[in-house]
Amino acid sequence: MKNNHATPTSNMDETTSGSLAIQYLFKSWLTLLRTPSPPPPPPSQVPNGGPVEEPSSKETVETDHKIQNSGRGVILKAVSRSLMGIDPAIKIPAMIFIPMYLAVNMKYGPEVSKELTPLWICGPLLVALYIKTFQGLCLLYIYSFNQSVKLVKNLPVYYDFVVSGKLKETIDARLWQPVANFRNLGFKGIWKRVQEWIVDKYLDYIESIWPTYCKLLRFLKRANFI
Repeated sequence: MKNNHATPTSNMDETTSGSLAIQYLFKSWLTLLRTPSPPPPPPSQVPNGGPVEEPSSKETVETDHKIQNSGRGVILKAVSRSLMGIDPAIKIPAMIFIPMYLAVNMKYGPEVSKELTPLWICGPLLVALYIKTFQGLCLLYIYSFNQSVKLVKNLPVYYDFVVSGKLKETIDARLWQPVANFRNLGFKGIWKRVQEWIVDKYLDYIESIWPTYCKLLRFLKRANFI
């Protein structure tokens, strides 16, 4: 029974000491992030009773360098992802003209760069226009290629459609038959069709304005005009 009661107590002590040591390491890491100088000396003992070793200056410097390198890597990755996501019509002119402007400004002075203001304004616009034109041509070529592939794949279907006489039947039904029916109607039939079309349009117009007409009548009745 003594052994059974002693074992959980020892496990709890080990867990408590481990958690306190982890908390101390986390606090020291936060201190390194805030200030480049070494952190203040930790307490000499933890509640467990055992002494805690103070970190050496070399380990502190190495940890600081690792934190700085990891932060720089994260920043570089974020910047590269954001640059890759920008449209080429904005990214390429900026990559060309911003270094050019800085070089001219550093070598010849701000007066020369000020005289070249039309170049800094019109140059990026022209480059963006060329890039958009090139993108449009590429999309047009891709679309033409896809349509050509579909046409080549459907050539047997089109050949059967023409050979079987379905093309001629479709042209007759869609083009020549309406013309023949229109000729067979005569003047009276055409005038009757025109009258029916005018009546249909008039009824559509009445149906469209009917709600407005009803609202106007209600308003006139409330205003005692009717």
